[in-house]
Amino acid sequence: MAGENPNTSNGSQIEITQTSSCTLSCAEFRDLRRVPDDLPKRLWAVAVIAFWERFTFWGLTAPWQNFMQNPPRGAVPGVLNLGQAKATRIYCAFYIFYYMTPIFFAILSDTRLGRYTTLNISASLYTIGCAMIIGASHRSPTGSRYALPGFLISLVFIGLGGGGLHVVLPPFIADQYTETKSKVKTLKSGERVVIDRSETITYIYGLYYWVGNLGSLSWFATTFLERHYGFHAAFLLTLCSSIIFSLMLFLGKEWYIKVPHEGNILPKAAKILVCASRNGFRMAHTDPAYQLEHRGKTVSWSNELVAELCRGMKACRVLIAFVAFWICFDQMQTNLISQAATMEPYGIPNDAIPAINQVACIIFGPLIQSVLYPFLYRRKIRFQPIAKMTVGFGFVTLSMLYATMVQQHIYTSGPCYKYPRECPDAWLSMDSATENASMGNSTATKLQLSKESSSMMVQRPNHVNIWVQTPIYIFIAIGEIFALVAGLEYAYELAPQHMKVIVQAISLLVAGVGTGLSLALTAMAHDPHLVIFYASIAGTMAVTTVGFWLLFRTYDKHAPDEEGVTEVVFDKDLRDDLANAVARDTSIVCSVSETKPEEDETRSKLTTAHLGDGSKLGSPKDSRDTRTRKSIEVDREILGANTSGNTATITSAVDESIHPDIRVDNTSMHPAHPLTSATFSSGSTQEYLQGETAPALDFPLKD
Repeated sequence: MAGENPNTSNGSQIEITQTSSCTLSCAEFRDLRRVPDDLPKRLWAVAVIAFWERFTFWGLTAPWQNFMQNPPRGAVPGVLNLGQAKATRIYCAFYIFYYMTPIFFAILSDTRLGRYTTLNISASLYTIGCAMIIGASHRSPTGSRYALPGFLISLVFIGLGGGGLHVVLPPFIADQYTETKSKVKTLKSGERVVIDRSETITYIYGLYYWVGNLGSLSWFATTFLERHYGFHAAFLLTLCSSIIFSLMLFLGKEWYIKVPHEGNILPKAAKILVCASRNGFRMAHTDPAYQLEHRGKTVSWSNELVAELCRGMKACRVLIAFVAFWICFDQMQTNLISQAATMEPYGIPNDAIPAINQVACIIFGPLIQSVLYPFLYRRKIRFQPIAKMTVGFGFVTLSMLYATMVQQHIYTSGPCYKYPRECPDAWLSMDSATENASMGNSTATKLQLSKESSSMMVQRPNHVNIWVQTPIYIFIAIGEIFALVAGLEYAYELAPQHMKVIVQAISLLVAGVGTGLSLALTAMAHDPHLVIFYASIAGTMAVTTVGFWLLFRTYDKHAPDEEGVTEVVFDKDLRDDLANAVARDTSIVCSVSETKPEEDETRSKLTTAHLGDGSKLGSPKDSRDTRTRKSIEVDREILGANTSGNTATITSAVDESIHPDIRVDNTSMHPAHPLTSATFSSGSTQEYLQGETAPALDFPLKD
């Protein structure tokens, strides 16, 4: 007999048909290839904004290590002459600030201003900071006493504006895609595919990350300008790009989807957490019904908010593991640049080498998204978020292991070995009558001299090619594609509807913690202990990877089945194919069959289809399917004579079981003609009281 199952999906429709011309069983539906939807133009516009924002950020930060570390006149460009240790500390301190400010903007966005207004405020602060840093970058032979304070003030504005943009843009770009239904579509090739929302969200965040890395190629432009025209020219380019994305945000006010904020839910969330702490940190005990029954209290929050908060906390627990990831990632902007400075550059600026990371992301991102993931899906390998993050962590571990080997290679190569920055001074004297000269040491290279007599000190690198660093950045890039994109998607999907920016801010706060730890480790980052330094980071990342998988691997098993069906609407071609009539602009709700063909093939055909406008194509007598098991039929006669606008919606929550649960949903029935009973082909009948609203009761089909 049919039974009631309260744990059904929220009105999710699965529209599956089986006819003589169009056969689509539940099993066949699960086997259809999932593809992302076409993206609206407004979403592409936000992607362009993300491109220019990343163009600005990476263009700004690329020259900073040299800007702070080196003197105004030297073999490597510089301004502040703070040395490697102080420059690295300021760089890391900026990133800590950059990753902490999103909490402030997230609260403003989710509780007060909304995402769009917060983005505009952040863009304005960002542009002000970009303008201020140009003045601080003026280069003079003796330096400027205003350079350091001006630079630090500009970092505050850039940290505020950049942090706000970085936390709000990811949920804002996903907001631009508003479709919630999955669709079955026939491609021009004749293949039927499912336009899946989860695949579309994955594609959106893959696109967001890809355009961000494309924008980060500004690293090449600004380091080139820094080397040949000065820092002011490099920073002027980033000011122009910040103006571009600020205008795109402001001028698109009437175009973008702006999700309204729903007041301040943080106090309620805080009360739930306090309540949980008083109940042994059991979130189930914060449910309003539990509190009323066991504590005699009427609480101000709903059980839906408790459920959403539980999902958000689950995402936050996963994101904590990214602390070690960010420690490794930060080496690209600090110590790995300094490592490159001790190698033979062959005309390549040492601070341009990290751009290999962005190039690798641009190349491998589409390959992983469009080739690897579909390949795994076709072979029924479920590569879910936790597995993706674990693989990403593994590649980052490899990058740090390789960096350890590179540093050991530097230390074992002459002429300076373990002290590449402290070689004996080599002085070169020259006069206007000489064009070329060489140092007394055989390691000196041929130099082009100036017209006036002078002398200078030449610092000699160890004999290691700078391109040996390349695999470090490639491994980190692949790790980012797997781990960071999955982390963005995971945080967005599990976060409460009105706390999505806050959860994104928590993920950035984790990055700030990683950067803070990276700052604390700078005391170890000096010769001759850099091999131990990189080996320690690699070991930490390896332990994190293994621990992450052991702790969270079950989260993938309990994750929503990506192959499950939410709500499916057949496209026009399939409606025509099914109905063999003029297509209506309505969805089709059909009978579901999970049967094997009988000896007489016609007996297993099911041609009855209920349309959204209340009409029906075919009739029970056409089906001849009086014995087929696991199929459902709603008797149209019980709906009354005037059935215009009435339909019985047949839904199914598809899971891994071979027999899906079937239910009849009365919510779309006309109030004057409610559904009174539903008859199954197995002979069982479910009756409703006259006038009773029958909300989506389940009828599990039995053999």
